[in-house]
Amino acid sequence: MSYSSLIKNIQVPNKPCIHPWFYLWINAAGDATICPQNNIRLGSLNDSSLEDIWNNKKVQDIRSNFLKGQYEKAGCERECPYLRGEYKHATKNIPVEELIFPDINIENLKTNTKPYVNILKAIDSYNLGLPETTNKPVVLDCQNILTCNASCIMCGQPHSSKLKHSIIVKDKIAESSKYLCALRWQGGEVFLDPEFISNISRISEIGNDDLLQIIITNGSLLNLENIHNIINHTGKVKFIVSMDGATKKTVDKIRYKLKYEKILESLRILSEKQQEIGMSDLVLWNYTVMKSNIAEVSSAIRLANSIKININIAAIQGSYPDENFFEFDLINKAEWLNYIDEWKQIIDNLQIKVSGVDGLIERYSLS
Repeated sequence: MSYSSLIKNIQVPNKPCIHPWFYLWINAAGDATICPQNNIRLGSLNDSSLEDIWNNKKVQDIRSNFLKGQYEKAGCERECPYLRGEYKHATKNIPVEELIFPDINIENLKTNTKPYVNILKAIDSYNLGLPETTNKPVVLDCQNILTCNASCIMCGQPHSSKLKHSIIVKDKIAESSKYLCALRWQGGEVFLDPEFISNISRISEIGNDDLLQIIITNGSLLNLENIHNIINHTGKVKFIVSMDGATKKTVDKIRYKLKYEKILESLRILSEKQQEIGMSDLVLWNYTVMKSNIAEVSSAIRLANSIKININIAAIQGSYPDENFFEFDLINKAEWLNYIDEWKQIIDNLQIKVSGVDGLIERYSLS
């Protein structure tokens, strides 16, 4: 099958979000949902198999509601990148980088392997609108630990919690990696689990050469040694580093308890490794836009360009009256349009990839 982008070929306008046919989110407690922005708990990997959860009645009901465009009934949050503020099928193509689902290049998969056969079954199940699929999950998104060493002003998670994946959950995730195309890790802060690097290395040894592991981190615990170990012992891997500002003052305010200099150093090391191994997308800088840092988006884009890394600009989500200008009247339309014009002028003259602007424009237009 000649799909260089699964999302561009499958997630087309006026069709349901692909998540419940392809994807599962596993939180730190081991509980599964079809998305981190869906509130219907499907079961726990601590006491159920992944296969049993994948096609149980709750998931089948969600798929049926998705087919009918009943996303609120299906447990979805309207702020998600697919819904963009409205409980209905997307009416136009959404930029791949803005979606939660990590895109998959099917052309790069080896044929007649478990991941290849599984994703073809998933495509058929989705296109046929089957509430009970013939495939297993294609992507797992895993919150390996809830603990975090930051206190970000736009994060409501209880990051003092010591909750993390049990051995049972880790073993089931590792076993499922035989047929997965992508496995994404996030926290909390993933590297606060002292076993994290050994866990992802163990998964790479299972023998699925097509598996991509994606690591979302705040960058505070990265260093040259562990980056080197991960790149050399984890098969296909990519990093997403979150930093929400372009200056020390702003980053230290938003990502309270972290240090701007350390995060920037991690981005620079990853950029150097990216160039060293001949990749263009080993690392992505993720920048969450809010009232406190919107004035620094232009500087962040220029900084990303100077260190040769791609950057994604994402909208803040949640009820934050002092920060979420998409939900609260904090920035007037004239200010907003000036920012957009400024960003577009900068982006037009860069070699790096800047994603997320379309999503921001749409979110603001619906506010």
